[in-house]
Amino acid sequence: MEQNRANNTFLVTGAHGFIGAWIVKRLLAGDSRVVIFDQSPDPRRLRLIMDDDEIARSTVITGDITEADVLSPIIEKFGVTHIIHLAGLQVPICKVNPYLGATVNVIGTINVFEAARRAAD
Repeated sequence: MEQNRANNTFLVTGAHGFIGAWIVKRLLAGDSRVVIFDQSPDPRRLRLIMDDDEIARSTVITGDITEADVLSPIIEKFGVTHIIHLAGLQVPICKVNPYLGATVNVIGTINVFEAARRAAD
């Protein structure tokens, strides 16, 4: 049985990316509460598939996933019940700057896991 998503709050990291935008659209269509966490404040991909009223139903927080304690206060403040982690860098950027790629993709993911663990305690 599918849980009623209207009672859930989703934190979507990397939500301004291609996949993130579509996930946000689907979550909002299901009446979920959505907190967007992205380094970019530019919602241009969201605007390609949603109107301004739909986008306004989400909360946007701009931040850097590589900062160790950035997510825990957000999870607590908004009562996040689910995390969809999509923040990451793809091959072209990782090839040009491997250190940045590893920092975002590995350390960023560890930060998400740690924030989720702390929220579960």
